[in-house]
Amino acid sequence: MIGTIARLGPSFLGLSLTVAAILGLGVGAFAAAVALRAGHFSVYLMASLPCWLLAAWSSIVAMHTLGSYYGLREGRLKWRRKRPRWGAS
Repeated sequence: MIGTIARLGPSFLGLSLTVAAILGLGVGAFAAAVALRAGHFSVYLMASLPCWLLAAWSSIVAMHTLGSYYGLREGRLKWRRKRPRWGAS
């Protein structure tokens, strides 16, 4: 795994920082909503739904970003065999 990350170079660092920022946005929204829970419960209830929507959106965007990155660098990663195994078509 370390060798694969080394083959990808600094572009993987940029991808990791992007995904961390996207997921950190969702975590920050939840932290802000939970901070509202003690003093302003009605505002907390209204903020909970957008936080869940943001969490779903950020996970979709993170997985799409990772998948697009993999699709462009599939040859360099060398995770798949060039020829199938015995018994596989």
